[in-house]
Amino acid sequence: MKQRSIECFVGLFVILGALCFAYLSIRFARLEVGGGKDYALQAAFADLGGLRVGASVEVAGVPVGRVVSLDLNGTYAGEVVLSIKEGVKLPADTTAAVKTKGLIGEKFIGLSPGNATTMLAGGDRIGSTESGSMELPFGTVEVAGGKTYQVKAAFTQLGGLRVGASVEVAGVPVGRVREIELSKLYNAEVIMDINEGVKLSADTFASIRTKGLIGGKYILLEPGGDEEMLADGDEIEDTEPAVDIETIVSRLVQGSVK
Repeated sequence: MKQRSIECFVGLFVILGALCFAYLSIRFARLEVGGGKDYALQAAFADLGGLRVGASVEVAGVPVGRVVSLDLNGTYAGEVVLSIKEGVKLPADTTAAVKTKGLIGEKFIGLSPGNATTMLAGGDRIGSTESGSMELPFGTVEVAGGKTYQVKAAFTQLGGLRVGASVEVAGVPVGRVREIELSKLYNAEVIMDINEGVKLSADTFASIRTKGLIGGKYILLEPGGDEEMLADGDEIEDTEPAVDIETIVSRLVQGSVK
């Protein structure tokens, strides 16, 4: 009898676990726009902050569409295409902002309609945008399709950066960290795979950032104005190491931060 009770308890536990997993899968799955025809709008953001394809597009908290594509445009900004429900009419002066659900939730685009009498039509561009800045990823980023080239950069502090971490420009993933080695000068030398179609100026600036408050590390690339482009095997000279949060907190506690 006792053995049977244990088996029933284990079975119940497994079922509850499966239900929780199913709920989370649905909760974090890509949001689809249901029913009817949709129309597409475009918007450019200086930083996507972790926005992903399939993310919700909302007005006053109500889902009205989804993100269908992300790309990097010629000015190194994140180019986003939104699919909007046909019945949702948006004024021409609508503002689009990358937002976060809760403190560490997923990213979505919030639309704030203006007062213009002219409405946006399929293929139009939202001119007023606000960028995001934080993301909480739980996995590595793959370089999608096509060939890649390699560039390297040296940092005095990695702060937890790992192989497979995302390499981004304006919040758009353009590559990943391929290798991490210790240089002869005792610096961390990072080798990155960059999508072949992404051209980076020779004066590109590379910094190690944190995605969200407790998220993983990634490399942010900020292209400069140099006409010469980085080629396979080149090194990014201008870098910024990761911020050592533990050291800062320790100094704050000890009262040594000025």
